[in-house]
Amino acid sequence: MPTIKDIAKLANVSTATVSRALNGKLDVSEATRKRIFDLVEEFDYTPNSIARGLITKKINIIGVVVPDIVNPFYPEVFRGIEDEARGKGYSVIYLNTDYELGKEREALVMLKQKSVAGLLWASSTTIFEGECKKDPKNMPIILMDNYHDKLKIPAVTIDNVASAFTAVKYLLSLGHKSIAHIAGNIKNQTARDRMVGYKMALENNGIEFNSDLILYTDYTQKTAKEKSKQFFGKYKPTAIFVANDIMAVGCYEAIFELGMSIPEDISVMGHDDIYISSIIKPKLTTMRQDKRELGKLAARKLIAKLDDGDSDPNTQTSLFLPTKLIQRESTRIID
Repeated sequence: MPTIKDIAKLANVSTATVSRALNGKLDVSEATRKRIFDLVEEFDYTPNSIARGLITKKINIIGVVVPDIVNPFYPEVFRGIEDEARGKGYSVIYLNTDYELGKEREALVMLKQKSVAGLLWASSTTIFEGECKKDPKNMPIILMDNYHDKLKIPAVTIDNVASAFTAVKYLLSLGHKSIAHIAGNIKNQTARDRMVGYKMALENNGIEFNSDLILYTDYTQKTAKEKSKQFFGKYKPTAIFVANDIMAVGCYEAIFELGMSIPEDISVMGHDDIYISSIIKPKLTTMRQDKRELGKLAARKLIAKLDDGDSDPNTQTSLFLPTKLIQRESTRIID
């Protein structure tokens, strides 16, 4: 196994610089940090200082990785995780990745370094395609609000195909035939599944899929606003299904800045039912996820595995939670 000295020598830096980079210190340049993390990944270097110092003791720390801490969806998930973890004697470490693959790699390395007992992962799953092939039994992992259709990593999430299907079917029931879709990052399984549900609902009602009515984004409010303004300059659908509520807020901004009204000019349908959905004007019609329950069940699933002493998460099955249609003011019946 490589040592920190080996990584330092290969990166042409001091061991102290390697240590600072692995601990997320800000006094390491981006170029140096990238060089170090590339070597760490290449040689599978995993510092284990806590485990070395506490060889005979159990580390009751869970790592939680999310893609966007600013999204109001996640604080409610955190509450569920912490409620469950505290009750079982576990502490929690949170890391944010901003949907960036490099930050995902750094997060995984850092959490290994901290010797967390297990990992709840709500960011993208791209990082695990190589990680699990390299060492599938390295750390107990539960995917949260996401899953991978090929890797055998258990998940606690929702049936995103069925949920998106229900959302679009509702818009169709109101008489809409021209329905656009603001999708998330299509590299993400959740975004792909919601796209599938959107297409299925259209096809089941005899409406041909039109790729011109799809806006691909990065799941953020800012990008959704920018792309919506460009889109509505060219196309005039009567309704739009947005892949999450924070992007729906960006869509609202674009519609209002263009002098249009909701739902008079366009009906807007969201997904997740974050707190702001019930207070923005008009109140947002959306698909509700029980976010706190999701976090609670994900933590329970991981802790049960850790406490049972089974280090192989691949034997676990995934859990798919139901969603609920919440009808509010942002959608209307059309002739």
